[in-house]
Amino acid sequence: MNCLKCGSANSPNARFCVNCGESLAPAKDGVRVSGFAVDNSGGGQSVFNIGTAAQAPGGDHCPICGRYNRLEATFRCMSCGRASICVIHQDPKTFYCSTCMDAIGKPQPETLFQINYQFVYPYLPRKKEALAQVLVNFTSRQDADYSSLSAIPTHLYMVLDVSGSMNTPEKYPLLRQAIPHLIHALSDEDSLTIVLFSQGHHVVLSEPVGAIRDQVDSVLQRIDQSGVKFGRMTMLAPALRAVLAEMEHAHREQSLTADRLYVLTDGDLHDAADCYSLNPRLRSLEAEFHSYGFGPDFALDTMRKIMDGVPGGTIKPILNTRDVQNTFGHIGELAERIVAQEAEFSFKFAEGITAGDAFRYQPGAQYFGGVDARSKTFSIKPGSLERDRMYTFLFEGRLQAGQKAQQPFGTATLLYRLGGQVEKIEMPVHVDRSDDEWRCAQADEGALNLYQVLDGLRKDDPQTQLKALYARRAIYQRELADPELVALVEESIAELEAGSILSEPALRKLKADRSTAVGPGFRSVLQSQVAIWLQNEQPAKRVKWLSKVVKKMEAEDWDVVEVLIDNKMGFSEAEMRVINILREGRDPFASLDAETIRKFDAAIK
Repeated sequence: MNCLKCGSANSPNARFCVNCGESLAPAKDGVRVSGFAVDNSGGGQSVFNIGTAAQAPGGDHCPICGRYNRLEATFRCMSCGRASICVIHQDPKTFYCSTCMDAIGKPQPETLFQINYQFVYPYLPRKKEALAQVLVNFTSRQDADYSSLSAIPTHLYMVLDVSGSMNTPEKYPLLRQAIPHLIHALSDEDSLTIVLFSQGHHVVLSEPVGAIRDQVDSVLQRIDQSGVKFGRMTMLAPALRAVLAEMEHAHREQSLTADRLYVLTDGDLHDAADCYSLNPRLRSLEAEFHSYGFGPDFALDTMRKIMDGVPGGTIKPILNTRDVQNTFGHIGELAERIVAQEAEFSFKFAEGITAGDAFRYQPGAQYFGGVDARSKTFSIKPGSLERDRMYTFLFEGRLQAGQKAQQPFGTATLLYRLGGQVEKIEMPVHVDRSDDEWRCAQADEGALNLYQVLDGLRKDDPQTQLKALYARRAIYQRELADPELVALVEESIAELEAGSILSEPALRKLKADRSTAVGPGFRSVLQSQVAIWLQNEQPAKRVKWLSKVVKKMEAEDWDVVEVLIDNKMGFSEAEMRVINILREGRDPFASLDAETIRKFDAAIK
């Protein structure tokens, strides 16, 4: 088959010209199919963008060279997400555009992490000022080799509130029962320190897990017999000082250990000001600090102030009895997935861009305020990095009017320590601009939902809160989230729609991080499908692929899995079709055409 555009010879089954990328078959009724087409003809492989729901039929200018192309002759960069790029600018192995390849070079197998970005509005007006919002995320590479990495031992410091308010059937007994789950989730090489606090504090133990694994009953007995149990006050500062002293000593003895501090409390602290004074010491150690809260009186704002600028910084509520045991098991699982330490992530706005606000979506949704206007740089220390976890941030910036179809927006940089070496990854962020008003009005629905959730963190007006709740509901419904979460959002929406103001307990729950609230619906669908496929003797590679997806959900925060899927990270087009059908609880092989099934089987080899 000869291309009508350039005359090059092509395979009879080819869909696109291997030379110029021109479609070898006319579009049906002028409608373009959404997504990517992978053409294996001619001995090579190329990925072509064949249109998205946010693009009108026709063509567009290449953001790199400015050449006007029909959409069939372009591709979308698998790194920066820009579309309408001439195929000549595509790296055939990575499917990255030349701009990304020039900036980061060819990805090396030993590089553990990668950076990606996505604009809420993929196209912004060219000839007038515009406000842009970009989601920047980094996660471990799917093709990285972890076999040669040595396990990083973790030292967990559990600071547990045992004040009088914890003496209820739904709190202390469950806290006590959850401790064995934590111990058994850790490896023998990890270490565990447990400190109790009320009006006083008590260091229950500080030992390698291997030394206490068979002594769980003894550990529980020490907790039960503690003299500080059920005291009248909630004094956290003395317990924090004891932990800080041990951390400082441990750092002098062993610098390669990943330290993580968790505070679990149910109420307002009586010594909040004293705790604030410890913030500089917490920052200097660069140990991660996280907090979990029981009940409606959880001191969310107080804990956020104590943890200000400290690596980690997530705050999560415990809404029900089940959450307690799940939380401890989750903490133990996280420790096993640490692959890098002392991470630092930064985003520097480009020249000509006015820096705006910065947010974190995960882990732990948080509003950071405006980025410094002088340095135009946002910087944060996430602490230890976990394999397969998604770290997502959002940045706002104002663009001036211009003539370019594409311009630099900023640079994202990730630094982390891997053993005795420091790795650095940089990703230039470019924004596409257009004169097409229709195109500029089209938002990426998933990115817009995340933005509206974050926008609700900085604005207290009812309309913004309502938009944020609508966005949350859409996300939770899509991921079949925990029914209690859905109910909380529905109740809050009803209150605002009725003209009421949200209660303080509701605001606390909504502001807290919900990343460990795993949605059971989709997980159960996939688990059932694994069993069905095994029973029906489906090819082993299909079962193995689906088991991997399930494993991600069992090991990861739910929103990590959701973003992985929504961003199509690590999933082919055919795999995504299977996933989306499974989401609906249907058997994909009963409804997929033979060609898609063939592509699916090829993708999961």
